[in-house]
Amino acid sequence: MLTALGDCRSALSSKQFSDSTPTDLSDHGGTEDSLLTPEELSVLCRHMNEQHWAAQQVQRASVELFQALFFRDRPENDPIRQADGIICQLRGNNGFVVLVSRFGIRGSVCVKDPQGQVAWMSTKSEDRHRIQWMPAGAGFEVERVYDSTRGDCGRLEVRDPRTGEVQRYSIFDHVTVEIHVTDSVTHGLGLRLQLIRGPHVTKDLSATKSITDGKQLDTQLIESVQDQDTKRRRKRALDEQAATADEMEALDQDVLIARLHEPGSMYHHFRKLLRECNPAQPVVSPGDE
Repeated sequence: MLTALGDCRSALSSKQFSDSTPTDLSDHGGTEDSLLTPEELSVLCRHMNEQHWAAQQVQRASVELFQALFFRDRPENDPIRQADGIICQLRGNNGFVVLVSRFGIRGSVCVKDPQGQVAWMSTKSEDRHRIQWMPAGAGFEVERVYDSTRGDCGRLEVRDPRTGEVQRYSIFDHVTVEIHVTDSVTHGLGLRLQLIRGPHVTKDLSATKSITDGKQLDTQLIESVQDQDTKRRRKRALDEQAATADEMEALDQDVLIARLHEPGSMYHHFRKLLRECNPAQPVVSPGDE
């Protein structure tokens, strides 16, 4: 239906745009006369805005349909129907808008339903934030209260006139809602959010566990890198020591050979003695060996 509405509005705009613009643009020759007039630009921009609006509505309706199909076949007591939501807007004197980030749902929640029942957190039960729906004749009041010293949107207050106790709902409070699917003959599937727990502080154990696991992984990674770096440094030091030892050994050999070639060395004295003892036998020099 939304698509048909968008196509209809677009067709009307296109017809109006085609009637208001010349059909033959070849006579303008790319001069200033070929530019669109403000009226023509207005029609064109309105047509583009309507197309954009229609695409947004179709996308939103598609997401809502698939969300409704996801919850439709689940039993009423399925725990997945209960999710944490954040109050992002106060509406009138009897409700607010919550954002359920787990499923990407944004919907209205009533503190006072059409039958006159008022949501009240039972402080005597084990779960102090559990909602009980008080009957219309119980005297509970719901009021939107503004603070004169602050320029915010105020808060919702639920009062028990018998005891004077007040329960408040403010922006960014965490509440728990239950997701239901509504169906009718004239409308498609939709979602309805019902308040089951009032403002409370969330304790996301899974998030805490994931943070702890992440820190442990980071520590293990750092230790592993440090161990590898230590091993690499040790290997480099051993290689440098081995290279230094080889260089020293080669240097010692060169020094020894150089000393042998000195005229006053023991080697030259030994050769002289050999020549004196055996003048006919040649003596091999160190370079010829």
